[in-house]
Amino acid sequence: MRNHILLVAAVLLSFPQAAHAAKPAKKAPAKAAQKTAAAPEEKSAKSQILNDAWYTMQSGSSPWGYFHEIIEKRDGRYLYRYEMTKREKAVLFQESLGAVAEENLTPVAFNLTKAGENATEIVNGTYAREKTSGVMNIDVKGARVAALKRHIADGTILEVFFPVWLVQRWDKLKPGYRGRVRVFTEDPARDEFIARPVSFTVKGPDAKDGCTEINIEMENTRSLWCMTSAGSLVRMDINGRQAQIRRASSEQEAKAFLDASGGAGKTVRNVSE
Repeated sequence: MRNHILLVAAVLLSFPQAAHAAKPAKKAPAKAAQKTAAAPEEKSAKSQILNDAWYTMQSGSSPWGYFHEIIEKRDGRYLYRYEMTKREKAVLFQESLGAVAEENLTPVAFNLTKAGENATEIVNGTYAREKTSGVMNIDVKGARVAALKRHIADGTILEVFFPVWLVQRWDKLKPGYRGRVRVFTEDPARDEFIARPVSFTVKGPDAKDGCTEINIEMENTRSLWCMTSAGSLVRMDINGRQAQIRRASSEQEAKAFLDASGGAGKTVRNVSE
């Protein structure tokens, strides 16, 4: 989902090989759809923010984009919200994602929105339990129309909640510890949604950045994460620093990172192009 970025990618966060599919957006419709997927804006008394941070994305030595990520636990459920802007060949792309999971990270729903000046693509996924497995019913509307049904094995989580999955096992994450989990994510190259295995090995704490380094592998993508015990990503290096993600100190710093490379004021490409 995070084509995202995360592992395809946190997520998560968008990786270069998936970048062409992150077709674009105007923020107004993206926010409206995100509210539907991730729950009302009002905070409840039982709300806990695990992460609320801005990040910069760099491909090689070139600024590539930025995103804002919020991970929240509210009333016994986890909520995820994400908005991304990136630049490719002088064209700006934007994307938003909202997702909900139960406390044990069983999926509930997700919404992925890509919008342009003349077209919008909205993907809604809703999880249901059948006799032998879970099922994700996916409805695609807008520039592309499709109705998909994907069976999901027990224990599979939405990709964007992988950081939460790690936090729930944090007391085990000592140097050398290995683990594996299946994540449900978007495969933008094929206009598909699939479950993929993710494996990881804990490298150890980084005292300078105040985070723990974890080597993560999903198919042909290898990344080094450094994250805190609260679930906040500090930095990520992808495929030997072919791409880099860094936590910014503020929204202004994240946006200035892209603006400085000539990213401001460019055209947002139509999602149907």
